[in-house]
Amino acid sequence: MLIESLLADVVSAGIRGLTVSVRSPGQAGAHFSAGVADAETGIAMEPNSYIRISSVTKIFTATAVLQLVADGRVMLDEPAAGLLPRDVGSHVDGVTVRQLLNHTSGLLEPELLLFPSIREGSLESVVRHADRALEPERLARLALENRPMFAPGEQYWYSNTNYHLLGLIIERVTGRSAYDVIESRVLAPAGLRSTFFPRAKTALPSPSSVGYDSLYQLVDPPVAVTAYDTSFLYTAGALVSTPHDLNQFAATLLRGDLLPPEALDEMTTMIPIADGVEMGLGVQRTTQPSGTYLASEGTFFGTQTVLMATPDGSASWVISVNTTKYQQLGPDGWPLAHPADAAVAALGAYLNEHISRAARP
Repeated sequence: MLIESLLADVVSAGIRGLTVSVRSPGQAGAHFSAGVADAETGIAMEPNSYIRISSVTKIFTATAVLQLVADGRVMLDEPAAGLLPRDVGSHVDGVTVRQLLNHTSGLLEPELLLFPSIREGSLESVVRHADRALEPERLARLALENRPMFAPGEQYWYSNTNYHLLGLIIERVTGRSAYDVIESRVLAPAGLRSTFFPRAKTALPSPSSVGYDSLYQLVDPPVAVTAYDTSFLYTAGALVSTPHDLNQFAATLLRGDLLPPEALDEMTTMIPIADGVEMGLGVQRTTQPSGTYLASEGTFFGTQTVLMATPDGSASWVISVNTTKYQQLGPDGWPLAHPADAAVAALGAYLNEHISRAARP
């Protein structure tokens, strides 16, 4: 079977383990895996394992915000400052809700303030803070210590801070925890039984995988990440899910079950950000040789997850790998090409062609 050969190629190229889930029209979905979930014990990766989906969380947060927009409780082009706690909102003058959603606010994120050893080519602070809990307002205030990169709306710059602030807006508007709102208004209606915010829990349910991060080959052996407090990601990236649930969410969202048509249209109204890639409100659109797809990607320490769907949500796929930052950095500071990149790209291209064919009338 070709997909099993492609999975084997990814492992041979240096990824310790991965899981893949594919959903086609009228089918429950097919799940695959290869490699190991734990390199020390040799335990095999299991299909449909629990994963920290990191920034794929942003689609869920954007959906909750757009539900509030549809309810008339939030306006996309109103200033975000008036919807935030005063000590936070005072730092985001001129930024609108839409600019938070599509990353054109100019705000920077706090990663290097939270994990300062990364600047020195070390993951020591990542390991040391595995149990650190951060309250959402404290997290936002820390992020806003950075000066904005540019005036709101001038250009695009991806930042978790945008979605930290959106979580606070959800809380301020509803009077409830953003986690509770997203779980009750997005996860439950979509029927996602294996997707949740871990809150104080640091360990993943079983089956799951160790994540391996080598900080672009500066750390050897790679840091093995298991239990971790992800409150520092909040509504920008703290969700835990499974590939099956992510495929189900894509179908539910894109066929219009979670948002009215005008809100879904706003979500999929795009701005160009790179060659062949556009950014909407919480979701990207990418043009590939086999077609156009809506996509989201998230990277945690040792885990990377990609969700790709046809625009109508009738077919989709998820790839999640347990090895990250395995490349070396080039002189310009960007990762150099690595055989694993090519192997994952080949797998993605095959899956794109598959779901494109499956979605055709």
